[in-house]
Amino acid sequence: MPYTHFRMIAYEIPTVTYINNDWPRSIISGWDAGQEYQTIGRLPVTAPTAIQADARIRLKRLAGVVNLAWNRLQALGGDNVNTLKIFILPEFYFRPPATVGADYTNNTYPPLVFSSIFNVLNSMFQHADFRDWLFICGTALGNTISDTTVQPIYHNSAAIVRGGPRVIVDRGLTRLAGVHEIIEKRLNSGIDGIVGSVPGMDPGTKQIFEDWRMRRKRVMEIDGVSMGLDICLDHVSSVLKQTVADWSSKENGARTPALKFHLLTAGAMSIRPSDVVAKVGGYVIRNDGLATAPASARSELKRVTGYSYTLPIVGREISVSPTNKYGKAALVNVPSVSTFDIPAGPMQVPRPGTGTQYHWFDQRIVFYDSIVLPT
Repeated sequence: MPYTHFRMIAYEIPTVTYINNDWPRSIISGWDAGQEYQTIGRLPVTAPTAIQADARIRLKRLAGVVNLAWNRLQALGGDNVNTLKIFILPEFYFRPPATVGADYTNNTYPPLVFSSIFNVLNSMFQHADFRDWLFICGTALGNTISDTTVQPIYHNSAAIVRGGPRVIVDRGLTRLAGVHEIIEKRLNSGIDGIVGSVPGMDPGTKQIFEDWRMRRKRVMEIDGVSMGLDICLDHVSSVLKQTVADWSSKENGARTPALKFHLLTAGAMSIRPSDVVAKVGGYVIRNDGLATAPASARSELKRVTGYSYTLPIVGREISVSPTNKYGKAALVNVPSVSTFDIPAGPMQVPRPGTGTQYHWFDQRIVFYDSIVLPT
């Protein structure tokens, strides 16, 4: 039986901060990982030798938070197998301090550690308790410094991970749990703090990342549920919206995807109605790690009620499709229903710097209600 409902669960954690009245000079994204959390049996962090302590601590903390979220959901009444749980992290969750070592420049992981993070995520959620969960694991930042003698490339990559046993035969389909897709951020911003090339802009790799085979990865269908992902600055550049708009012409006349979800993992990027591309009746799911964001704007769930464009001169408003480049989405906020504060200690990411000069917010898990899945 296909999914009939979905529930958004957001892990609200600061991943970008700055000192008051000193934006953008004091921006920091990537600081000490803090204390190491205990091992969670059903969420194993089977870290190979290559994975250094900073990444391991962040992975084990994530395992602990997911474990708390599962337990808390049972206390709220739980969900049946027909409800898809979408668990989302903000951008920059996996980002180390540069002080870890010379090959961690610009707060990014060296190649072996970077790839190991995704290897762990691939197997971490393979327990029966998470068979109806989908994890949007924020982003990890990596570099190619040790792999090249020329200008290094910096990655900012998001992993989409399906939970549950490795092989599941369900809903008439056989599927594999684990990493479903790794999506590369196309544009880097000042907050990224990267001085150099990113794959989408580097002269040596730009053509590859502009190739349709790479662009189309942003649009997914998982267990019959269509969705697409933007990473922060890519949203304001309409990267996902343009991908959906190009679909029919690039896919030999195939029908344009009607996305049930427009996913946005961010570090200081609000939802822009002109860049939303979920179908009418679909939803925008966002989680942002900017420490100054008010509680109402850290994670958001918004329903799309229509798209419109105001004709110039006459000023008349007309309805348009989600892919119209001039169209804007009308959005209705869906409030959260429950929050769970992250306990003090190793479950929390520590505040950077000394004292309290950096902006901060309380770390928590936010639950939205179970909602009928868009048709």
